[in-house]
Amino acid sequence: LEALSAEDSSDLLSELLAGHMPSVGYLASMLTQAAGNPYYLHALAQHALDDKRMSEVPADVRSLAASSYLSLDAASRTLLETSLYLGRLASLRRVQEVAALDGRQLVAALRRLEEDGLLHFFEGDLRCSHALLEEALKTIIPSSVAAVHRLRSAQCLERECALNEYPASLAWAAVDNYVAAGDFVSALRLVGRCASLAASVGEPQTAAHILLPVAQANIPPRDRAAIYDTIISFAYAAGDRELAYSSLRERFMLGMALGDDARSLQELELGMLEASVQQGVH
Repeated sequence: LEALSAEDSSDLLSELLAGHMPSVGYLASMLTQAAGNPYYLHALAQHALDDKRMSEVPADVRSLAASSYLSLDAASRTLLETSLYLGRLASLRRVQEVAALDGRQLVAALRRLEEDGLLHFFEGDLRCSHALLEEALKTIIPSSVAAVHRLRSAQCLERECALNEYPASLAWAAVDNYVAAGDFVSALRLVGRCASLAASVGEPQTAAHILLPVAQANIPPRDRAAIYDTIISFAYAAGDRELAYSSLRERFMLGMALGDDARSLQELELGMLEASVQQGVH
């Protein structure tokens, strides 16, 4: 994979950081570390954004979050964690299912969390009492525990999707949780199912755009390559030459990084050339 120029690297970082630019010195350090590698630039940008979000949480809020979280009993802690990771989808029914609490445990945990000022019920959902407190609490939850909550949330949302003909909001939330839990196989299976449904009703362009965010997510390169192959076929079926060209370009870069054979790379280059001619790209 050819390294980006210093100017292109800087432009990419500016786009990734989206208004959260660090100091000039820190920016220069990031550019030096990445050495033009776009994948490394993505990783560094994500790390910088995570640091930025945490640095915006006042110390007293972090202290409150830690003392509150550590003082909770097991059921209350589980319910709080489940609500945080379900976010705006944290209905009572979903929270109870994911947390696996019986009725008596659920009521006791809810009473404790609301009395402690950690959760409240608003417009049908359980929500953390403050956005800063939510950010601080999420940094305290052990990573393995967070992964379990993410996986259980994804499974719950996918079951609901299957019962309701795969509404986009639930499907994407499930995919996001699968990816966060490291279950890329399930994420790809679900997004593939959604794309297939769209294609089956004569909407290949919709199918391609369903797959696109997953292809751009932090998943194994070989899986990304397979998704781009499918996106390209849907884009051609929809006559969307612009999407076909951009996807072919991304697929070519992945092919270079993965060491695909020369014939495959030549076919991708030819496809890029044809798509660029058809849409007037030079």
